[in-house]
Amino acid sequence: MSVSTAAARPYYSDQAGLTSIVVPDSGHDVQLHMNASETNTQILNWVKTTG
Repeated sequence: MSVSTAAARPYYSDQAGLTSIVVPDSGHDVQLHMNASETNTQILNWVKTTG
C-alpha cells in the first residue's frame, strides 16, 4: 500500500477499494501536464480492472 493510500484509508470504509498512483515528473493538475496521456492511460486501466 502506498503512503498516499495509507494516509487516505481512515476516511473510507473497509469496503472501499482504494488505489493510488504516482505520476512522475508531474504537477498537481495532472490533466494539464505534458505527460497527461500517461496519467489517462493509468486511469483507463484502473477503470477497466475495477469496473
